Amino acid sequence: MSRARILALLVVAVVLSANGGPIALSDAERLQGTWTIVSVHRDGEIDPAQVGAPMTFAGNAVLVEPLSVPSKPEEFLSVG
Repeated sequence: MSRARILALLVVAVVLSANGGPIALSDAERLQGTWTIVSVHRDGEIDPAQVGAPMTFAGNAVLVEPLSVPSKPEEFLSVG
């Protein structure tokens, strides 16, 4: 290997180590932004009614903009 290549590799290694290396993002940071729902299951069955709806993660908040609202609102946010 030429001296120029070795020197270039050393410079890159020093710069990365001086900056703390590559920045590792948390799962919460990677989720930030608006996503499109691609699959929905309700009570073990596929429910295509909300496929395509936007879901936005902003800080600790999640906003879902439903494409349709069920007749009973409590059904939409049921957990369990």
